[in-house]
Amino acid sequence: MSLIFPDILEITDFGFSPNFWATIRLNHPMQGSGIDGFDPRVIAVLPANPGVSMNYPNLDVHANNSVVLNPDGYTKLWDEPTLIGNANPFVAYFKCQQYRKWSSSDVVAETKIWDLDLSGFSGPMAFNLIVDISTNYPDPSEPVVGNAPEPVDIELDLQSGLTPDCGQAVVDVTLLYWQGQDGIGGVQIESPDLFNGAANLSFNSIEGDNKYLYRGVLVNELLAPEGEYDVLVASWDTNTGIYIYEEFVVEVEYETGTYIDVTPPWLNFTPKDIFVVGDYTYIAGSVNGFHVFDTSDPENPVWLNMVPTSDEALEVFVSGDYAYVADDTGGLQIINIETPEFPFNVASLYLPGKVNSVHVVGDYAYLANEDEGLQIVNISQPGNPVMEKRFSLPGNAHDIFARGNYVYIICNYFDMYIIDVSEPQAVDVVGIYESDEYLRDIHIQNHYAYLIYSGGTEIVDIENISSPELIKTTWGYSNNLSGIFISGSYAYIAGNWSLDIIDINPPEDASLVHSVPIPGNSSNVYISGNYAYLADSISGMHIFDVTDPPTATLISTAYSAGYTRGVACSGEHAYLANRTGGVHIVDVSTPELAYTVSVVDAIDESWVDTNKVDFQNGYAFTASSGSGMGVIDVQPAESAHLIMYVGTSGSIKNIHIDGDYAYTISPYSGYGLDIVDISIPESAYVAKRFSLNHGADDIYVADGYAYAAIKIDGLEILDVDPLMDMYSVKVVTMPQSPIAVCCANGYAYVAITSSGLYIADVDPPADAFVANIVDTPGYSYDVCISGNYAYVATSYGVQVVNITEPETAFLEHSIDTPGSPTGIVVVDGYIYVSVSSGGMRIIKL
Repeated sequence: MSLIFPDILEITDFGFSPNFWATIRLNHPMQGSGIDGFDPRVIAVLPANPGVSMNYPNLDVHANNSVVLNPDGYTKLWDEPTLIGNANPFVAYFKCQQYRKWSSSDVVAETKIWDLDLSGFSGPMAFNLIVDISTNYPDPSEPVVGNAPEPVDIELDLQSGLTPDCGQAVVDVTLLYWQGQDGIGGVQIESPDLFNGAANLSFNSIEGDNKYLYRGVLVNELLAPEGEYDVLVASWDTNTGIYIYEEFVVEVEYETGTYIDVTPPWLNFTPKDIFVVGDYTYIAGSVNGFHVFDTSDPENPVWLNMVPTSDEALEVFVSGDYAYVADDTGGLQIINIETPEFPFNVASLYLPGKVNSVHVVGDYAYLANEDEGLQIVNISQPGNPVMEKRFSLPGNAHDIFARGNYVYIICNYFDMYIIDVSEPQAVDVVGIYESDEYLRDIHIQNHYAYLIYSGGTEIVDIENISSPELIKTTWGYSNNLSGIFISGSYAYIAGNWSLDIIDINPPEDASLVHSVPIPGNSSNVYISGNYAYLADSISGMHIFDVTDPPTATLISTAYSAGYTRGVACSGEHAYLANRTGGVHIVDVSTPELAYTVSVVDAIDESWVDTNKVDFQNGYAFTASSGSGMGVIDVQPAESAHLIMYVGTSGSIKNIHIDGDYAYTISPYSGYGLDIVDISIPESAYVAKRFSLNHGADDIYVADGYAYAAIKIDGLEILDVDPLMDMYSVKVVTMPQSPIAVCCANGYAYVAITSSGLYIADVDPPADAFVANIVDTPGYSYDVCISGNYAYVATSYGVQVVNITEPETAFLEHSIDTPGSPTGIVVVDGYIYVSVSSGGMRIIKL
């Protein structure tokens, strides 16, 4: 070991226990000179081989004593260390203080113990210990800052959220740095046990004197199990290139509590709005908030990441490195998308009322606030948005489009207001267009406004701002049109069951030229290049090839479970009844990584509203409002397909499989119970019909008896053995309308619409009576039994009822879920919940 500058650096002791350590004494190089402001640090240089000379002080990078770096600055954190290039340096800082003054008269020497981790290295080694002293001759009237060119302190604050199932958490890093924010080259964070590569953090705000907050997101994309993990945070000075590193320990754990929502975020993204930039598609959705897809290959869209928002993300606008989200009652959410794979929230501007729409021009975000009218937000510093102006409007502000000095806003649903915003502090209405239709969306191109209403499009000439004039109305192929995007000579309109394409060249002669069917209810559309991207709140994201708009075709769909009404599980798959008439099949072999395997929809059939689904022997059976009972071959799940519909006497609300029969129930009076023979699924037929006094919402069959939740009457028990001689045994009167029923151990558990869970003793059925009532909050939709618990799906989430003693059962716990649960099943320690407008939630017990 050689000593450089022996008069300055002394090693008074050293050893291995187990790392190499040394007690190092630094002596002031100019004792008695009166010169202050030195910035001492010690660097150990480990040569690549004995024949390579040191090139200090021109090393490419610096690091602390637990990190090995390549000369290109990329850390090889905790990997097998390798020596690349001339040298791999280690840096240990002795002093990190503001206005460092190592006085030649007051402090002449300092002693520190330095520890160097050499794990992974083998064989003989030689060290050079170098002391780096930077001097400064301070102006007594000015603070001493030149002696600390690197950021000198790092603080890390990690919000909870790192879970073993791809959880993520916002990470805040605060730097103490006296040179000013412009001198900070950047902030990076690495944790190779949690994610690959390095994530760049973005400047967020000034937190105090010489303190700068950087924000990013930490993602457990490698699904590391519960435990503690090392995280490295690095920053550097732009002028000197000097780095400072700090290590932190973060914890991966499930949140405290009995029940854990482990739903993979890519399973549910229920699009409300869509925006495309380059290879990335950004979606605002009612579940999980903001989502990012890689659509570089439009035929194979890939979900990348999401950022939860406070409320329903209704609309998104992308400008530069930021996405601006209209978040309903959650105000304006600003999300950093500089690295699309790792988006994170940089600011939330909470506002009174409901933010329905957002459009960005330059340094301003223009918001349509349902209750507050037009709101103008200064976003010149995205991490610190400032409300610039509120401008009241009559009625609800619904949708907005900004261009140049004007904002066009749909107000009170029937009017378009044109507002001059050239002076944000002095905005004024300069024109009004009054429509007879209920307007839903707006797009401006050239001097025309295109206004969408349920049945068509109004094209308004706005060349004369003060006197907008309707020049053309076109009608859509399907009803319930909701969104529009103009590209070139065509208008693309999102609607129920289709994407409509209108030739608008010229606008006065606009006409529908093509309509592409879709399996759902789209809400908005975006055109980028030769592709149209459709946000379908029920079925997911659809991508169309519009190279030739009159012959546009649907080329791919990133499916979301969307609006689901029922769920059934069998083996490694869950089957979801989708409102559009389809069945979504989800692989739940590992619930935390569940993904959609296939979708069987009814787009080519007559309209079908699927309410519930049940499963048996490789077949799924659906209860449908439109076409009776559907039979689907689901073996293998990847190529599931519809076999047939069995016509029933009425709309089917629910279905239950027992042996060779499917029991279907109608909600309408005069129809009742249809029993379908499914012994040969490909030729299923109605074997028996049984009339009920009133319609029913659910049916459960066990041990030769059928238990029907009858509207108005209560619980009706039917003897179905033998089937052909079935008869009514008992009606247990209950208030209001029973909506769901299941049985276990001699008791029937009946969910009443808004009166809680009724528990009936049905042993024997002829003497059945109500044995207990458990009040459950919200409107009930479904109930299932597992072990000693009844799980009730209500509008307030999942209610967990302890039924160890049915006659003294009590509500033990409530589990909040986004949206209203409509169906529920418990299998192998997991709760599977179908959710209206929210797909499926998976909750670990």
